[in-house]
Amino acid sequence: MQLLDRFKKALAGEGGEAFVLEIEREAEEKTKALAERRRLDAEVREHEREKREELPKLREKSAAARAEVHRVRKELRAAEGIAAIAASEESSLHWSIHNGIDRARIGLAKSAWPWLRETIEQAWDRRRDWQNYGWERHRWFRSENVAVPADPSDPSYRRMKVHGSYYKMERFGSNKAALDALRAQMNRAIEEMEKLLWRVEEPSREEVAALMNVFSEEAWAAAAKEVVWIEPKAPRYDKDGQPLAA
Repeated sequence: MQLLDRFKKALAGEGGEAFVLEIEREAEEKTKALAERRRLDAEVREHEREKREELPKLREKSAAARAEVHRVRKELRAAEGIAAIAASEESSLHWSIHNGIDRARIGLAKSAWPWLRETIEQAWDRRRDWQNYGWERHRWFRSENVAVPADPSDPSYRRMKVHGSYYKMERFGSNKAALDALRAQMNRAIEEMEKLLWRVEEPSREEVAALMNVFSEEAWAAAAKEVVWIEPKAPRYDKDGQPLAA
């Protein structure tokens, strides 16, 4: 029989059992406390091992990475410097070429044929006439009623189809698109004639006259006849027969 059991038997009298329980509780707490201290001690030892073995490796790796970053940044700064110099040289040559072309073209235009310069002035005058009042004289807008068949979603679709019924709706038309296109054609014609000033050889009168056609009253009147219609669409309905938003 172990000593504790013998001790329990000896204190089995009045109050002895409670005393034994208190001793057992204190012993259990000491055992738990000792186990916790051993766990914490093992944790400290593990951290000390990491500090001794793992941390130096990571410090070495981090230092190598920082050194690589420094090297790459140094190369980047050098490359940026080279790029800046190249961009400056490119810009300088670009503007030198641009200005040289402009100077040469100005000289060509000044020495070009007087009749061509006069024609271009006439084209510009006509372009200003168009901008000031020409398009106002020629533009128009109109509307008219047309028959539009019902959409299949219409609750009355079958009845209207049987009886040949249609919606009476309004369609709208204008010549705005044609007049805008005519304005663009005039701009292109002026550009083409100004390019002729840079030619070494004199252009033909026929070539210039063809470009001037777009500035004639006949060309303006012909463009004014072109119409673009916006056709109406029959209303549509959902499955419950309610009209859908247009």
